[in-house]
Amino acid sequence: MDRALAIAPNDARPWVWKGNVALRSNADQAAMESYTHASELDRSNAEAVLGVAAVYVVTGRGDAAIAEYRDGIARFPDDARFYVACAQTLLASPNSPVLQTEAKNLLEKAVKLAPLSAEAHYQLGQLALQQNRLTDAERQFLLSLQSEPDRSKTHFALSLVYRRLGRTDDATKQFAIYQDLKQAEEGGMTTAMAPAANP
Repeated sequence: MDRALAIAPNDARPWVWKGNVALRSNADQAAMESYTHASELDRSNAEAVLGVAAVYVVTGRGDAAIAEYRDGIARFPDDARFYVACAQTLLASPNSPVLQTEAKNLLEKAVKLAPLSAEAHYQLGQLALQQNRLTDAERQFLLSLQSEPDRSKTHFALSLVYRRLGRTDDATKQFAIYQDLKQAEEGGMTTAMAPAANP
C-alpha cells in the first residue's frame, strides 16, 4: 500500500485502501485522515465519503455520519449504499421512532436503485417486524435471502416472524439455519485470528 501511495500519491484509491485498513484496525484517526485526503484528491470518489461517514459511526458521532450520508446522496444519487447506510444510522439513533418514516423512504429508494440489495430488504423487514407487519417482514426477509442466502441475521429475523405467526416448524427450521451459519462465521473468525502454522 505504501508503495502504491509512493507511485501515485495523487490517486485517491490507495488512500481509501489505507483508510479501510486503518478502520479495520480500530485506528479511527488514521482512517479519517486517509479518507479525508482521498476525498480532497477526488471529489467523485464515493468510497472516500462512505469511509468518512463510517468513521463517524464507529466513533459514536451518528449526527455527523447522517450529515455525511445525506451529502453523499446529493452527490451520488444513483448509489444505493448511501441510502442504506443513512437509513441504518437513522434507525440506530436515539430518535429512531421519529426517524422511521425517513429511514423507510430511504430504504425504498435504495431498493429501486438496487433491487438485489440484501441489506436494504433486511432493514425494511426489521422495520416491518418492529411495527408488527409480519407478512411484510416475511416478504422482505425472503427477498434479502434471495440475494444473500447465507446471512445468519436474516434467518434469525425470519425465525422471529414465523414464531409470531405461530408457524413453529418454520421458525425452528430458520433458527437451526441461523445457528449453523453463526457457528460457521465464528469458526471462520477463529481461523482468521489464529496464528499461521509454520510451513
